[in-house]
Amino acid sequence: MNLTIRHYRCVVALADTRNYHRAAEMHGISHTNICAVIKRVSEMTGLVLFRRDGNRMEVTDEGAMFVAAARDIVESHDDMLAHYGIGKKQTVAA
Repeated sequence: MNLTIRHYRCVVALADTRNYHRAAEMHGISHTNICAVIKRVSEMTGLVLFRRDGNRMEVTDEGAMFVAAARDIVESHDDMLAHYGIGKKQTVAA
């Protein structure tokens, strides 16, 4: 299993927004792409992470622990990048 930070970010976005379109917009990708990412994560983990409830996506009981872990991974990743200044735009001093 080879999950990337992108996989975790998409899972967290869907859990937070409960909507594929809004989650996709958050990451600048299409609805189709985020659906594919979530499907791939479910296939890779063997977990049903979300279920449809009308127009909303709800986190399943088994998905709740995965989402919590994914959120921790994303936060730790972002903290590390911020700590080391990775990804910051470099400026030239005058």
